[in-house]
Parts: sequence; structure tokens; C-alpha cells
Amino acid sequence: MVATDMNLFLKFITISVLFYSILMCYINVASAKTWQCSFKDGWTLNQDGTETSLSKGTFYGTREYLPPDRMLPLQSHGPMETQILEEMFYQPVATTLIGHAVVEIGSMTLSVSETLTDKESIITVIFHDGVTKALVERNLCTRIE
Repeated sequence: MVATDMNLFLKFITISVLFYSILMCYINVASAKTWQCSFKDGWTLNQDGTETSLSKGTFYGTREYLPPDRMLPLQSHGPMETQILEEMFYQPVATTLIGHAVVEIGSMTLSVSETLTDKESIITVIFHDGVTKALVERNLCTRIE
């Protein structure tokens, strides 16, 4: 009987530690809300299969995570990027935010995904119509709050 009670106690402690670890990871992402990102590199893929490198700029964008699942663009490259960030839904996974959306901009429909960490953002865009079929962009990011 004592051995069974000890096994149950050890299982309870193990489950409690795991739950606490998962909770702390979620709180870590949700509590540090603001990122500043600058363009690192990227490319587009055209309908004919050709790749084109995106030109490097010096632009910095700033955004704030609004729990449970939204991002507020504080500074962006333009109205298209602002609309995309406002329409995306984000989910905290450990210390990363995973975002996704289907966005309609004029006659274009885009499938957009983002993986945002403390150090970088990787954005993928699939264009449903037009000459450009895909875009991948990497940004260097820093949590500033």
C-alpha cells in the first residue's frame, strides 16, 4: 500500500512539473509582447518556376502581440503588410508564435503563414492568382518589451 501511494505521489509530482513547464513557456511568449524586425533576405517563385531574390532594405517593423491570438502592427512597410498582420491569427507554441491567415487584398487571395521567435520571423505567402506564386521572407527580430 505504501509503495502504491509513493508511485501515485511521484506521478503527481511529474505531471505537476510538466504542467508548470508548459505554462511558463506560454506565459513567456504571451508576456513579452513587442518585437522589432528588420528584413534579412527572401525570394519569390514565379509561375514559370523562376526564383527572384528580394532586394535587401533597411526597413524596421514593430508589432505587438495581443493575447490570445492577434498581432497589432505598430510600424509596418505599408498598408498591405498592415492588413496581413491585422488579419492573422497567432498561436503560442513553447517560445514561438505561429501565425496564419487567408487574406484578400483587392483581387488577390493570399495564404500567409509566419513563425516568429525571439530572433527571427519566417513568412511564407502563397498567391492563389497572378504571375508570382510564392514568397518567402526572413527577418531578424528582437523582443523589445
